[in-house]
Amino acid sequence: MNGNAGTGGVLRDNNGNVVVTFVFKIGRCSVTQAELWAIVLGIQVAKSRGFSESLVESDSKLAISLIQHRCSPSYVCFQLVEMIRKFESDGGRFTWIPAYPEANQVAEILSKFGLSSDTHSRIFPLCPSFVFSAVMADIASVSVPRGY
Repeated sequence: MNGNAGTGGVLRDNNGNVVVTFVFKIGRCSVTQAELWAIVLGIQVAKSRGFSESLVESDSKLAISLIQHRCSPSYVCFQLVEMIRKFESDGGRFTWIPAYPEANQVAEILSKFGLSSDTHSRIFPLCPSFVFSAVMADIASVSVPRGY
């Protein structure tokens, strides 16, 4: 199923401190494509900030599996998967970590903001106020039901 999508994410340092958050309005795509776009765009933002090694969390087991095991060139997500794999072959070192959706509230809030944003993309050098409480809950390892 395809629909309009936005995506977002957060980059943190070794201590878990927020370095930058980002949102992007993607347009029409599937859920899996949106998850892969989040990873592509997150890696691009990380590279622009000098990160070459990253832990990448996603609540899409399918997206992580496609990256780790490849997919057929005829699959709709093939180009996105190959973009991610190119980051790796260009020297990026990534550890892929599946996240429970309940523990991914920051990305969910940022994605919704990206979808509703009046611009194509925004990068916040600090933690924006609309996501601050979710970041604090995440740091404290508190998960809340999706959509709360």
